[in-house]
Amino acid sequence: MNIHVEKAPHPLLKKRNQKEFVEKLQRQMEQKGIDALLVYKPEHLYYATGYQPKISEIAGYVGINLAVVPAKGDATLIVTTLELEAAMSITSDDVQVISYPSWVFIDDGTEASRKSPSAAEIDAFTGLRKAAEVIKGIPGFRTLGTEINFVTVPHWEALCKLFGRENLVDSSEVFTRSRMIKTKWEIDMLRLAAKHNERTMYRVAQAVKPGMMCAEIDHLMNLYGYEEDREFTADLNLFATEAAGPYFGLSGIARGYKIQEGDIVRFDGGFRHLGYVSDLARCFSVGQPEPEAEEIYSVLVESFHRGIALLKPGTVMKDIYHTMVDCVTASKVLPFYPRGHMGHSVGMNKGLEEYPQVSPSMEEVLVPNMVVCVEAPVWTTGRSSHFGAFSIEDTFVITEDGCERFTHGNESLIWK
Repeated sequence: MNIHVEKAPHPLLKKRNQKEFVEKLQRQMEQKGIDALLVYKPEHLYYATGYQPKISEIAGYVGINLAVVPAKGDATLIVTTLELEAAMSITSDDVQVISYPSWVFIDDGTEASRKSPSAAEIDAFTGLRKAAEVIKGIPGFRTLGTEINFVTVPHWEALCKLFGRENLVDSSEVFTRSRMIKTKWEIDMLRLAAKHNERTMYRVAQAVKPGMMCAEIDHLMNLYGYEEDREFTADLNLFATEAAGPYFGLSGIARGYKIQEGDIVRFDGGFRHLGYVSDLARCFSVGQPEPEAEEIYSVLVESFHRGIALLKPGTVMKDIYHTMVDCVTASKVLPFYPRGHMGHSVGMNKGLEEYPQVSPSMEEVLVPNMVVCVEAPVWTTGRSSHFGAFSIEDTFVITEDGCERFTHGNESLIWK
């Protein structure tokens, strides 16, 4: 029986225009005089080729998967034989895929594959050598851009030997500027991710009751997260139940703590859909909140509204920050508010927050097709005169004359 493996990306991934992404990178490369990009970071590999490299991302191997983007023409993706079939089936015809041996025996129907022993372990420098062959074959090549702050010291030394230190430049800004303005497909993915996150958070909030452990809330987030994944595209490992009652922390929250009447529960984080993340924050009271808690939250909601009123082309991002912070500090309940930022761009970063931020010195101006999260949070501990952790955070895309709001945070601590 002969088996022919055809292209089989997810239906939504089929709508991704590979040339659009490469051309965005090439415009930035031209401005900076870069003849080729050598791409290391997993999210940048995905951006440049449409393939999410799982080995690089999960195992943390730097250089196992690489991509080359020339100043003109299509990208090349370099993977091990373990990922070759997946890469071939997922990427578009506009991406050249080449491979090198892994430790896994893979029968591809040829006698050679059945006789040649697999490598004992993956050698990332084999991938680099293959990338170098591609790069040196680019007509007129001289300057190579790569993620200097990401590569390991051994890889950096190898790059200097292969290309000469004088010919290497940092490519971080190429990706930062390219990713800042989203394509229509990216906006669709971010909208999908945000709405899925919102549906899941709402269901979980309705289920939280006194006596539940924090660990049970996390379980419900995963359970409902899968149930609400209508497109079967979600990766649920980014979410955080960040605060409950007197406890808060991204990883240090007491999972065995039992929810009590009047506790404030705060969700923050999101899910990832085809590489694109959501980042929402919600807080609510389990039962009747204390009056001071209601007052704190009402101040944050007012600040939030003043911020989103400025979401339109031409707004300088630092102006949003100062408008929101001034609103909070004008209140009696929060006259101090040394907050670092009041929002950020969102896209492919597993850390959720991306450049540019809504910060006190950010000079970036909002333009159409930027996708941003605006947030107004405050955390308090048992040593504070206040109580609990509070936040409202939603996602918006900047349009030609304003913004489109993807999600709608609760404006009361009591969810109906």
